[in-house]
Amino acid sequence: MSSQPPLSEYLRFLFRSEQGRIGKRAWWQGVAILAAVAMVSTLGWKILEPYANRGLDERAMLDPMTVVTYSYSLVYALVIVLCAVSYTMLTVKRLRDRGRSTALAGLVPFVVFLSGATHWLQPRVKEVMSYNWVYGIDLLMLAVIIWTIFDLGMHDQKAPSE
Repeated sequence: MSSQPPLSEYLRFLFRSEQGRIGKRAWWQGVAILAAVAMVSTLGWKILEPYANRGLDERAMLDPMTVVTYSYSLVYALVIVLCAVSYTMLTVKRLRDRGRSTALAGLVPFVVFLSGATHWLQPRVKEVMSYNWVYGIDLLMLAVIIWTIFDLGMHDQKAPSE
């Protein structure tokens, strides 16, 4: 009979602690949980986003949908930041197991946030920032995600030490 820790302890270990090591299966499970949370919360934002881009000439100053939209945007930002921190803690353990530098753990959240920032900024400053910057950052993000999936999600044996 194997003694499994309670789910809450296991999730705390995966997402709130940088100590320990995990294999590719645990890393994939953690990434799947975080991706699901991020996708559901992003879907909620995509539904409410049109209400965030309207002026006072279209709605009253204290329109209920405005309050809901901006309240949700605060919650959404907090959820995404917590997902990024949890992903970093998860990835630290996986990088350590692979014999890699744990300094790389925050690379994916960094380029994802950078991509989001360029998508938000470019339409607002299109006269000085071409859409090629957005494409370039998106390609960088894609490359980092592919490398991370290949390195952390496809290999279970420890990488050779240097």
